[in-house]
Amino acid sequence: MVKAFAAYSSPDAALHAIRELKRAGYPEILCYSPIPYAEIQEELKPKSARVWAFSLLFAACGVMFGLTLVLGTFYLMNLITGGKPILSIPPGLVIAYECANLFGFLGTFTGLVLLTRRWRRKLDVYEERASEDKLVVLAECPDGHLTQVQNLLKKAGGELRPAGGR
Repeated sequence: MVKAFAAYSSPDAALHAIRELKRAGYPEILCYSPIPYAEIQEELKPKSARVWAFSLLFAACGVMFGLTLVLGTFYLMNLITGGKPILSIPPGLVIAYECANLFGFLGTFTGLVLLTRRWRRKLDVYEERASEDKLVVLAECPDGHLTQVQNLLKKAGGELRPAGGR
């Protein structure tokens, strides 16, 4: 994969370049700008990671684990209760609630690690002019498609730069 980027003077030109790149089938696009633009942020909005599903699944497992822990403790420890019920519900619910919190946190962390894929995002080229007055659109493409991406960026009115930098 190679990176191509171009600098734009107006947000409309950068937005046009982003739309053309998406239409051509290049999903790995970044835009660096001195100030945020709502239209560009809306166009580059990533799809939602379903971290909540991990949290819910792990919390449900936590409730079951907590109730199993309480039931197992009551039945494995031959407690003499003196006429009281061997299983008391309120303390069991407290343990189940705490286990749900613990497992829910672990599920949220697991979901963040697995679904956000921070280790796969390798678009690390930065153009210093993006902090001054230009909008820089950066696209990652397969090796043979570099000229096509550069033509799309140039057609939208961008100043092409070599894909170097820090």
